[in-house]
Amino acid sequence: MMIVAFLMVLLGEPIQADKKIEKNIEKKAEKTSEKTTVEKKVEKKVEKKTEVVTVALAQVSDQVITSREVILYGVIERWLYAIQDRPSETLRTSEKVGWFLKPDSEEFQNQLSRAILDTIVNLEAENLSVAEIKALDVQVKSTRLMIDFAILPEWKKYGPGVSEVEQLMRRKLRSRAFLQFKTETSGVLISDEEARQYFEKNRLKFGNYPFQQFKNSIKESLAQKKLEGRLKDWFEILKKKYHVRLLNPPSSA
Repeated sequence: MMIVAFLMVLLGEPIQADKKIEKNIEKKAEKTSEKTTVEKKVEKKVEKKTEVVTVALAQVSDQVITSREVILYGVIERWLYAIQDRPSETLRTSEKVGWFLKPDSEEFQNQLSRAILDTIVNLEAENLSVAEIKALDVQVKSTRLMIDFAILPEWKKYGPGVSEVEQLMRRKLRSRAFLQFKTETSGVLISDEEARQYFEKNRLKFGNYPFQQFKNSIKESLAQKKLEGRLKDWFEILKKKYHVRLLNPPSSA
């Protein structure tokens, strides 16, 4: 302020003017300070919103699964099924919007369970060096998905980058490939006698038709149930192996 006063003297202005300028500067500084405080409050609100979107829900080994990840993972999962079942069909916007699950929904809880399952299966695949997925396949699918969702506000809200999408895509594809490998090599066999015993116990289901007419379908159904039982046991072993634990209930996400 000494420089300003000196200039005032040179220009023939009274020193009192310097005090006015000083006050004006102080007022502007106060306004700037107020603005900064408001901006900080806005930033805090934005940070709070982000925190709500990224609540930690579960831990698998050293990996943390967040609510944001569960939602994005659900989108990727449904998209993969859609392009597999309807390869030539253009996906409707309303359908894609519906894939962004609400944290307080029952389907979100189911999706969290699937995300945990895929994570432990993926870790096991990595440890055993099986069910490798080609990098090009991951890149192609990830790029196509990001193009499909690019203009959706729901997608922009989470703003996932290419590397994050590729990571989630790779995990899903590898988990699926390993489960298929596990199923095909499970060696689950059902004898004709087992099928016949089931047929006799459930006669009412089959009416007066002969056993031979249902033998193959009974064997397939029993094999599927036996396989599901084995896989369930395997999943429980993997959960303990990779120290799965829930951190927060999904409803708090």
